[in-house]
Amino acid sequence: MISNTAIRESALGFCGLTWALTCLAGCQAESNPSPQPIASAVPLTIAVGPAMNLSGSTDFDPVTVGDIMASELTRVHGIRVVGVNRVLAMMAELGLRRLRSPEDARELIDRLGVDGILVFAITEYDPYSPPVVGIAAQLYLTDDANGLAPFDPLSTSRSAVALAESAGQPSVGPAAEVQQVFDGADNHTAEELRSFAEARRADRSPYAWRKYLVSQHHFLRFCCSSVAQDLVCQVNDVPMRMTDNRGNL
Repeated sequence: MISNTAIRESALGFCGLTWALTCLAGCQAESNPSPQPIASAVPLTIAVGPAMNLSGSTDFDPVTVGDIMASELTRVHGIRVVGVNRVLAMMAELGLRRLRSPEDARELIDRLGVDGILVFAITEYDPYSPPVVGIAAQLYLTDDANGLAPFDPLSTSRSAVALAESAGQPSVGPAAEVQQVFDGADNHTAEELRSFAEARRADRSPYAWRKYLVSQHHFLRFCCSSVAQDLVCQVNDVPMRMTDNRGNL
């Protein structure tokens, strides 16, 4: 199992995602990982924070999962990624043990000099076969990076409504968001997982495509790939006006 690291988790406590889940719609988007690479409509540099743990499980390291998400995001053409360690270092510099609000996310974007930040949480986690992983993710972009009005999704799930009543609606919304549960026992998920594994040349493993089903690390990679591509596709679906005034990192 991936070990849990208490010090790293201290940057991500439950309160850190209260504002994020408030924005998330309760309905679950359908998983749609594609074996074909996708591309961002405009060049973007995205920072990726460590995963927040809302699953109740201690069987994974949030920073390791954040690294997997960052790795999968780099596979999207047109996207440059600032990794988890740099985000954690900037949070420490700003005195942030956790992200408390969308404004914190915006401040990190400004200080890192990036176009956006991907904030996400593991909401369910069962590593035993068949594995189950739930992910709630939001992508925040600067005004320079997009010409969109912030999303204002309706919080329809019970958990989202309860959090909205207790925390209030955040003043700044994400440019894209995903809430999905990946269940290895589901036939549709298994079919998509097989296509994903074959595209990654899983036939070289003795387990063939099932390598991504029996290994929690590889199953997490499949889940993160699906979420990363879904977020980018949402942004691509909206006309964007990119103003590249930040220069290269």
